Amino acid sequence: MSFNFNILWIDDTPDWVDSIKKSIENFLKEKGFELHIIICEDGKDIEKKITPDIDLIAIDFHIPSAAEQGNDIIKIIRKQQQYIDILFYTQDTSSEDTLPLYDGVYRSSRETGRFESKMKELINMVLKRIESPTNMRGIIITETIDLESKIEDILIKIFGEKGELFKNRILHSKGQWLDFKKKDTLLNGIIKEALEKSRKSNEGIYNSLNSIKEILSKFNDEVIEQRNVLAHVKEEKIDGKVTLTSKINNKNTIVTIDQEWCKKIRHELKKHHKNLDDLIVFINANNILL
Repeated sequence: MSFNFNILWIDDTPDWVDSIKKSIENFLKEKGFELHIIICEDGKDIEKKITPDIDLIAIDFHIPSAAEQGNDIIKIIRKQQQYIDILFYTQDTSSEDTLPLYDGVYRSSRETGRFESKMKELINMVLKRIESPTNMRGIIITETIDLESKIEDILIKIFGEKGELFKNRILHSKGQWLDFKKKDTLLNGIIKEALEKSRKSNEGIYNSLNSIKEILSKFNDEVIEQRNVLAHVKEEKIDGKVTLTSKINNKNTIVTIDQEWCKKIRHELKKHHKNLDDLIVFINANNILL
């Protein structure tokens, strides 16, 4: 998924990084992101570790085992034309004010409370850029495409020996008989039928499948409709807030892009990704086929 927040962390004491990882992880999780940390215990070959999906770099200013000191690492990073935000920190509070400051480079004490506060401040700053209307529109459409692909895979699986025929004749036919909404409707109908069959015969299967069905029944409103709203939009400001205005069926639908909206949509998309994954596991375990 696109909702990962990747930190390249250069520190030769990974135990210390682990000690504060949970706090940062929970902070991001509440906002609908998953934390991924790439630990590097020295500054060697750092240019090989920096990829386009890195969101933030944290560096211990004094790395005994590093080939370069922290300020030299900055020069290496910038030479690669990588303008990722960088947070320097040091245990020596007396030298905190001497940490290098360049554009996009910040500094902090290594003291846990102060460091966590600064790290969260920078994460919020990065997220504001990620949550721009243009970025969020692209991310959401990409995520809904992935979800549609998962539904197709589930339908093919459910059709068993006729799965390939269903894929070639129905899903991927030139006529495009099934759009996104019809695929969702078909899957919901199949699961509803499986529920009815298991209601009296197997209480365990019924309860597990019913939990999946409850979330799946919201898929159209929480995923497909959101995708449709964002498919054709224009950006404008209303009451000082950046909004995306979408016209569907000759009706204007206004979506105000703010942090709460972004957080809500991320949580809903992640929920449906997990629910479809759970359904795949359930089908494989219980041999639910047509």
